[in-house]
Amino acid sequence: MEMPHAGRMPEKKAFVFAVFGITVLGYFSAGLFALFPGNAYADYAFVGFAGALLVNALVPHLFFTIRCRKYCPGVLTGCFLILPFHGIILHNAATTRLPLAAILLSTLLVGAALLLCIIALKRIAKTMPLSK
Repeated sequence: MEMPHAGRMPEKKAFVFAVFGITVLGYFSAGLFALFPGNAYADYAFVGFAGALLVNALVPHLFFTIRCRKYCPGVLTGCFLILPFHGIILHNAATTRLPLAAILLSTLLVGAALLLCIIALKRIAKTMPLSK
């Protein structure tokens, strides 16, 4: 009888693969925002991505660290990088060009899309053979 993950990526590698994919999408949204200033789609994608990562830093990472009184991986990155920088991005967007409702809606839509991407990327990674 074979082990459940024999010949396929284990869960940790699937997670790393998914995080890599989300990071690429983040750079892509930042690149579109920089290359096409004033483009509404690029604005919403970039601000939505920043908002989704900010929510991700607060809800699962910081919440579970406080609730469980145990370090949750990602909480330091969330507290020292994502919260301040993405907070500045969202504040700048709200004070210069986007209404709050648009920021919240883009955060919700991009966050839902990112969750679907994580699920899809983890499934793809699980089907990939392990390199030796």
